[in-house]
Amino acid sequence: MVSIRGHHFMGIAGRALLRAERFVAGARRKCAVRGAFPLRCAAMARILVVEDSSAFRAFIRAALESAPEIFGSCAAEDVDVVEAASGFDALRLLPRGQYDLVITDINMPDINGLELVRFMRENERYRQVCTIIISTQSSEKDRARGLALGADAFLAKPFTAETLRHTIAANLRASVPVPGADREGSRP
Repeated sequence: MVSIRGHHFMGIAGRALLRAERFVAGARRKCAVRGAFPLRCAAMARILVVEDSSAFRAFIRAALESAPEIFGSCAAEDVDVVEAASGFDALRLLPRGQYDLVITDINMPDINGLELVRFMRENERYRQVCTIIISTQSSEKDRARGLALGADAFLAKPFTAETLRHTIAANLRASVPVPGADREGSRP
């Protein structure tokens, strides 16, 4: 910091450090306020929505961004929704970030949702990510198949935004790691 005539000037690096310190302090305050179940003690929840219908992706995005409290966040800008139009797009996006939740359709071009769930459960890096399958195929056989592959929940289309939010909240609470517990054993 440089002082000239009583005014203090800070360089670019100093201002960036100050902003980072304020951000971390704010994130800590938010985590203390939320208390219930922070996904990561950071200000951002990341969700990957894998759906070939752009209209349905928009519906899911709106449902998630209108209720950031289900992710332990205080504001909609704390929820980062990433969209993929196919399973192949999802496989390209998964290594580019850490996701707290993946919502995937079953029927899609290229790689379907069941293959995506299987890949995630077989890969150590994505094994703990909460995964919800959404599909028009809603028979008990389809539901059982999705859950057997490792999905945390299965929602039959059509569903309401409230049903989606309730399912997410219930599964995120269940997916928070408990010290000394193995999460894989809790999945049906």
